[in-house]
Amino acid sequence: MRKCKKGFLKSYLQYHEDTEVPEYFALWCGVLAISASLGRKCVIEFRPMVYPNLYVVLVAESGHCRKSTAIGICEKLLLELETPVKLFAQKGTPVGLIQSLKETETDDKGNLIHHGAQGAIIADELSTLIDRQAYTNGMISMLTTLWDAKDVPFTYNTAGRGKEVIKNTCV
Repeated sequence: MRKCKKGFLKSYLQYHEDTEVPEYFALWCGVLAISASLGRKCVIEFRPMVYPNLYVVLVAESGHCRKSTAIGICEKLLLELETPVKLFAQKGTPVGLIQSLKETETDDKGNLIHHGAQGAIIADELSTLIDRQAYTNGMISMLTTLWDAKDVPFTYNTAGRGKEVIKNTCV
């Protein structure tokens, strides 16, 4: 385990100094990494409870500010943690996301790696995650509801499998 003597965000920004990634992109990717790794393990005692989940959108012209580089570094870090953050597909359907949220993963020894209902969606392009179809198939409203990370179970009704219930979401 590597220690960050100056604190995580300062170390993360320093790591980006040799890249062409703007400091503010690196900063927000670092904040996203903290948020995604904490999930529901950290809470602001408020009614209702507030979990550290974020929507972070990097906006710049293509090829000018190295958005994909910033996102790729963050994604690699999340996957290399001692307990990696579960990453959900950046393109999919509400039903596919629901299935991913229900899945729990274990290693060869049966140790829990990922609790299904928590993780991050990282998309290189916003239009990949949120396209025209996302409005008609209910993905936008579902992402909004999941972002709330309510303490009550999330219920989704499907035509083929009936009611899907997911507890302790944090996306």
